[in-house]
Amino acid sequence: MKGREKFIVIVAALMLAYLGYAVISGDLIKNYKKSNSENGKVTSQVKKQSTTLQSIKMVKELKDDFKKELAVIAQKEKTLEVDPFSSFSIIENSQTPKEEEAVDVSKLIYSSYLAAEDKKVAVVNDFEYLEGEEVMNLPFIVKKIYPDFIIVTSTQEKREYKINFVNLTKN
Repeated sequence: MKGREKFIVIVAALMLAYLGYAVISGDLIKNYKKSNSENGKVTSQVKKQSTTLQSIKMVKELKDDFKKELAVIAQKEKTLEVDPFSSFSIIENSQTPKEEEAVDVSKLIYSSYLAAEDKKVAVVNDFEYLEGEEVMNLPFIVKKIYPDFIIVTSTQEKREYKINFVNLTKN
């Protein structure tokens, strides 16, 4: 055998001898039990701390949820200024209508938007309108056109309304 192979064989023999000594004397088992007991103590402490942190986190989340619920309850008696389910809303700067002049804005359905160069087209009630055109058979003029909504002015009330885009396509 060459010198290198002899060295490897000698190191392997020494390792086997040490392993045999450690098993016979019991040092290996004692060290293993000792390290396991220490690891068990550390593991239990880590578990206790993590459950404490989880409890604190849950209390904070419950506290935040409770605050939100209290805020909702406090505003329960408040009436909404705008119906959240309506497809239109009144613009605040316009004049207040008289009872006899009330106009039904819910008849306006903004269903499509087209834009080419400097022209914007809104499809309202299945008809195309440019800015400034009067809506057919209804007392409204299309004032401004945006992709998400249009602003119309009532010719009777002199009041502006924001009509939201309604997607009528079926998926």
